[in-house]
Amino acid sequence: METAYRPCGMGKETVEHYLLKCQRYVEERKEVRKNVGVGGMRIEKLLGYPKLVKHTVEFVASTKGLQTV
Repeated sequence: METAYRPCGMGKETVEHYLLKCQRYVEERKEVRKNVGVGGMRIEKLLGYPKLVKHTVEFVASTKGLQTV
């Protein structure tokens, strides 16, 4: 079984790590936080609230998270 590891080298890649914690994307995450507020920085909100999903998609695009190697 293949396991995805974080590009930052900090163990296994998870959605939570990528969206909320990865140190590689601190600056991009600041933009998301500015748009959704501190209370919006939760997985269930970033992925489940229609008004916030737009900002999640912008984050993914800005970090090139949609590209494959």
